[in-house]
Amino acid sequence: MGSPIIPEIPIGNGQPVHDAAVQRTWRSRADLSSISGIFERFLGNAGFDRGPWLTVFFAAGIGAWFVLGQPWQWSAAIGAALITAIAALALWRGRDDRAELRLAVTAVALVFAVGVAVVWARSEMVGAQPMDRPQVMRIEAKVLARVEQPAQDRVRLVLAMRDAEAGWRARSA
Repeated sequence: MGSPIIPEIPIGNGQPVHDAAVQRTWRSRADLSSISGIFERFLGNAGFDRGPWLTVFFAAGIGAWFVLGQPWQWSAAIGAALITAIAALALWRGRDDRAELRLAVTAVALVFAVGVAVVWARSEMVGAQPMDRPQVMRIEAKVLARVEQPAQDRVRLVLAMRDAEAGWRARSA
């Protein structure tokens, strides 16, 4: 094995220097961060293929509602999504080279927030108060509907009942 060959690099006065490091000057700091540029080009070339991602993030918002168990957590998820949308608009305001990325992040964050809000509102509108524990009791009720659920090998009855002692009416499924 031979000795390594050290290149001669002329510096300033014409004398070669053997231990100088080669320096590159970067034209701008933007060239250093190319990840956002890669995303921008990808989104620009995607066209209408970006649309299904909105559905994915809407479903992710719905899924987040089921994973998070408390109203303050749902509010925090909606707030975080809105802050993300506002941050994208503020960060890339006036930058035409990041227009696709700004639009994508804003749309995805807003659709996620709408997913959480829609399932939360729907659960408040139609959701009945769950029983706090399994109970065996005698009730008088009217059967409103019979729902066949063969996949779960069961039949579900939708009932309407009233509890005179507690002073409430309920519709149970």
